Amino acid sequence: MRGLAVDSANSALLALKTKITDRDALLKKNAAARRAREEKLAAEAAALKAAFKLRKVSTRTTSSPPDLEDATARLSDPLDASSTLSLPLLILYPLAGQTDLIKAWDESTTVGSHLEYLLPAPWDASYTVESVECYVPTAVGGLVKAGKKVALRKLLESGKCEVVDGLLSLYVVTKERAAEWIEQWKVTRGVRK
Repeated sequence: MRGLAVDSANSALLALKTKITDRDALLKKNAAARRAREEKLAAEAAALKAAFKLRKVSTRTTSSPPDLEDATARLSDPLDASSTLSLPLLILYPLAGQTDLIKAWDESTTVGSHLEYLLPAPWDASYTVESVECYVPTAVGGLVKAGKKVALRKLLESGKCEVVDGLLSLYVVTKERAAEWIEQWKVTRGVRK
């Protein structure tokens, strides 16, 4: 800008000054927008953490979380911890070697409401809503039986469930083989009788 002190009417220098001023304003605007986005994301993450705490949910992050694409834990109002929570749900059928992923399980819906459209299983007709039992792993390596009429919120508020990498797991086994599977679970997890 020293050149403008010498020749304040120089059109090339005036154009350069305008270009510099406009670029500086754009950079400041972009930086403010980035800061606002980062603050919003931080506030949303804090609200989600508070929502888990409010519901007594144990959470854990592993060193290699699965790629769930757009399936994430979220609140209906991202800044209100008391608003409706939805979680991705991984349904595992360990005795059949099958899985299903529900991208958003709203905490007011029941286990049975999801099983109704998943079962009978196309890969094994013996898996029906009436013929299965459901279990959720606990933070200490045990299992909690999840009744089909139980809403996610009630299950979470038991204080026993664990959300790992933002994902809740639900094991579905046939009633006739449930005891066998539970014993196998205890052996593989080192749970004593």
